[in-house]
Amino acid sequence: MGLDMPTMRHRPSPGAPRRALALPRRAALPRAAPVPASPHRILLAGVDKDERGAVEAAVRQGLGSADSGSWSVSVVQLAGKWSVTLDGGGLRSASVMTDRGALAEAIRSLVERGREGAAGAAPGLADPPRAEVRDRHICAGCGRGILVVYESQPDEPKELAPLACPHCWAIGHVEVGAWAATGRDYRSEKA
Repeated sequence: MGLDMPTMRHRPSPGAPRRALALPRRAALPRAAPVPASPHRILLAGVDKDERGAVEAAVRQGLGSADSGSWSVSVVQLAGKWSVTLDGGGLRSASVMTDRGALAEAIRSLVERGREGAAGAAPGLADPPRAEVRDRHICAGCGRGILVVYESQPDEPKELAPLACPHCWAIGHVEVGAWAATGRDYRSEKA
């Protein structure tokens, strides 16, 4: 039993059992009301954190009265343009490229196109199925084989898209389906 001189507190001996300190009880905090889950899933890429709220507001404005049901919206900023892909309300992977000022209007037009398509479509008919495509290419930088993997619909046009070689990381351009090129939804693998 030693005394600590400056503070005059009791210091327990090293072999003595320790006692739990009683802490003052705090009043329970009121629980916040649960936030209702949004039926919309908005994915943003290439957007500054300062601009994020404005882009999400434009997406919600574009969806407008399409609030019934759940929607998945992907917005990607590419070279000053916006690539928008919508899923929901009769649309499946509907895509459009637009300027920042016309983002809400582009989404609204996609939603309207989905409504018209759903009203005029025969029951049981859907978009043609997408199939995985695995194209072989040779890297111009290192000469090694590359597999370019993406999904494509039958008879879909192709576009040039930038691609990094998985061997040497040199950037080259290859043709991929237009849908994959617009959304940058393709990858390279070692062949």
